[in-house]
Amino acid sequence: MFEAKTRDNRIDALKGLAIIAIVVYHLGMNILPFGYLGVEIFLVISGYLFMKGFLKSEQSNGFHYFNFILKKLVRLWPLVLIVVLFSLIPGFFVMIPDDFENLGQSVVAGSTFTTNILSSITTKNYWNTANLFKPLMHTWYIGILMQAYVLFPIILFIVNKTTRYQSKYTKWAVIVFGVLSFILYCLPCFSEGNKFYLLPFRFFELAAGMVIAFLPPKERRKSNIYTIGVFLYTLLLILLCTYKGNLLNAQFKLLLTVFLTALVLFIIHNTVYTKRKLIDAFAAIGKRSLSIYLWHQVFIAYMYYALVEKLTIPAACILFLTIGIISAFSYRFIEIPLSTITSKGKTFTVLLPTFAMCIALIATGFIIYLKAGVIRNVPELGITTDNIQRGMHAAYCDIPYSWDRDFTDSQKTKILVVGNSFARDWANILNESTFSDDIEISYFFLDESNFKERIHRIEDADYVFYALGPDTGSIPQTILNSVPEKKLYIVGNKNFGSPNGIVYAQRYKDDYFDSAVHISEDIISHNAKYKELYNNHYIDLITPVQNTSDMIFVFTDTNHFISQDTLHLTKYGAQYYARILDFSWLIMD
Repeated sequence: MFEAKTRDNRIDALKGLAIIAIVVYHLGMNILPFGYLGVEIFLVISGYLFMKGFLKSEQSNGFHYFNFILKKLVRLWPLVLIVVLFSLIPGFFVMIPDDFENLGQSVVAGSTFTTNILSSITTKNYWNTANLFKPLMHTWYIGILMQAYVLFPIILFIVNKTTRYQSKYTKWAVIVFGVLSFILYCLPCFSEGNKFYLLPFRFFELAAGMVIAFLPPKERRKSNIYTIGVFLYTLLLILLCTYKGNLLNAQFKLLLTVFLTALVLFIIHNTVYTKRKLIDAFAAIGKRSLSIYLWHQVFIAYMYYALVEKLTIPAACILFLTIGIISAFSYRFIEIPLSTITSKGKTFTVLLPTFAMCIALIATGFIIYLKAGVIRNVPELGITTDNIQRGMHAAYCDIPYSWDRDFTDSQKTKILVVGNSFARDWANILNESTFSDDIEISYFFLDESNFKERIHRIEDADYVFYALGPDTGSIPQTILNSVPEKKLYIVGNKNFGSPNGIVYAQRYKDDYFDSAVHISEDIISHNAKYKELYNNHYIDLITPVQNTSDMIFVFTDTNHFISQDTLHLTKYGAQYYARILDFSWLIMD
C-alpha cells in the first residue's frame, strides 16, 4: 500500500480493530468465531490506499511501476523472510516428519508470496482445525496482497496507455474488474477454497476501497458523523464476529464487512480527523498491524503444537505479551528502517541480500520437502533417515483402495468395508489380524455415483462395516436402506487429541511412552451414543485405548504412535488394535 506523508489515525484505528479480531480468532478459543473477517478490513483499506497513492502519483510525475514494486518488496519481503526463517527453528526440534514436510512447503510458498495458491491446492479449507498448528498458514493474505500489487497496476497501465491517461477509464477498469470478481465470488460452481484463497475471487474487496478513493471529497470539515459511524461500525463488527446463529451465513457476513468498511472509509474520505484518545490507542496498534499479523500465528501455532493442549488465562497473557514485545521490536527495528530506506530510494541495498536470503530459504524448504521432513530417526513412527519415502503414512492408510473389487468364489468369510479414510483404517486393522488369511476384504469409498455399481457386494458379503469418519454426522440413509440389519456393523470414531508434536516435544522424559492426551467431550458422547444405539453391532475404538474418562493413550504397547496425525492409524496402530480388540464374534462361524 502507499504510505501517505501524514498518516490518518482513523485508518490505522480500523487496522487496529482488524488485527485484534484476527489474533483473537486464531487463538481458537471460540470467542470471536468470525474474527477472520478482519482480513476483509485490511483488503478494503489496502485498495483505498493503493488507489489514493496511484492517483496522486499520476497527477504529479506519473506512476512508475517498477519503482512501486521495488518499494513494496522492500516494505514486505525482508520481514516476511525473517518470520519464515524464525518459523523453521522450533520446527526443526519439535515437529514430526509429516508436519515438518508441510512446513517445508510453506517455507517455499511463504518466501515467494504464493501461500494462498499452495493452500488452495492442499488444505483447501481455511477453517480446518489443522491450520491452527501451521506457523505460516496466515501468509496467504500477504500472497493475495502482493499478487494484486504486481498484476493490477499492469492492467491500469494498459488502460491508461490505450486511453491516453484518462482517469475515468481507470475508474471504469476498477469497477469492471471489481464487478467481475464479485460475480465470480458469488457463483456456486467454484469451491469455497478457491473463493477464499485466490485473488480473482477477492479482488472486489480491494476494488471497494479503490472506488472510495476515486470519489471527489467534499469540503473536508470536522464532523461528529465519523465518531458516530466508527461507534456503530465497531458495534456491528463485534456482533458479526461473535454471532453464531443461522440468520447470517459466512458469505453474507464477509460482504457486509466489506460494505461497512467501505462506508467508514467514505466518511473518513470526507471529514477531518478530530483527535480522540480511544482512536489514537487503536491507531497505535494499527500502525504495528503488519508485524503483529506476521508474528502472531507463529507463536500461536507452536504454543498449541508443542506446549499446551488447551489455552489457559496465564498462557494467554504470556502469549499476548510475547506477541506484543516481538511485534513492537519488529516495527521499531525492521519496519521503520525499511520505510526510511524506501523513502531515500536505496531499495537495492535491501533487495540484494533479501533475494539471497529468499534463495537460501527456498532451497531449505525444498530439501525438507524432498526428504519428507525426515531429519532424524523417529522410532516412534518406524522412520529412519535411511528409509525416507514421501507420503509413507498416507500410502499405508490407502492400501484398501487396492481392495475395491468384487468378492471371489472362495470359502473365506467375506467382509465389505464402506466409508472414507476411517473405513480404510478399519480394513487395515482386519488385514493385520491373526485371522486375515481366513477373510476376504472388499472396500469402497461411499459415493452416490458409484453405489449402484457396487451394491451387489452387500448381497455377497457376510459382514458389512460402515465407518463413521472424523465428523459426528449420522449414518447415510443409503447404507441403512441397503444393508440388512443383521449384516451391518458400525465402526466408531477415534481421535488422539492435538498433533503429536505436543507429545513428541516431551520425548526426553522418562514417562514419555505412557503419554496420554485429552479427548473432546463431543467425541466421547458421540461414541457412547452409537455404542448404546447399535450395542454388539458397534465397534468401539475409543474405550480400549482410554486412560481415564477424558484421556487417551497415544502409544502402542511396542512404543509406537498409534496415529501419525491423531486421526489415522500408523501400521503399528492398526496392528495394535488388531491385538487388543475382541474378534471372537467375527470368527466364531
